[in-house]
Amino acid sequence: MTPRKVKHGHAPDGHSSPTYRSWDSARQRCTNPNNPEYHRYGGRGITFYPPWMDFRVFLAYMGERPPGTWIDRIDPNGNYEPGNVRWATPKEQGKNKRPRYPDLTGMVFNRLTVLGCSHRSPRGARYWLCQCICGNQTVMAAYRFRSGATKSCGCLKRRRNDAS
Repeated sequence: MTPRKVKHGHAPDGHSSPTYRSWDSARQRCTNPNNPEYHRYGGRGITFYPPWMDFRVFLAYMGERPPGTWIDRIDPNGNYEPGNVRWATPKEQGKNKRPRYPDLTGMVFNRLTVLGCSHRSPRGARYWLCQCICGNQTVMAAYRFRSGATKSCGCLKRRRNDAS
């Protein structure tokens, strides 16, 4: 069995160090579409600073991972890059999350423009008032138009039925 070549010195006993594992996990989340977390990182456009693809460059900037910390982006919508990363405790990370419910006001989904939040269901789902390009307004749950399941106020379906 040939020993593995290790250039960074972070696998002295064949097991990678916590610093190396944090670096590799962050890199994989941003660059590997087969990573189970890719959709939350690379799939959203979060990038990994190209010079940091070399672990030694990353280590020179970040230093060793202190015990009880993990890599954290200061701006949760920003990239893994200098000035936006730190070693943080789980408590610090818990205070640094994306808003759970983004404001969709002004966003356009197919024929619908979101005018604002209408109300919440008893279970917490948000319903939005939308303006269709045909002029009608409708209220619907965000998942309906964000998933593409609903493309209009119903005018497209009515138009198709009238044509048949």
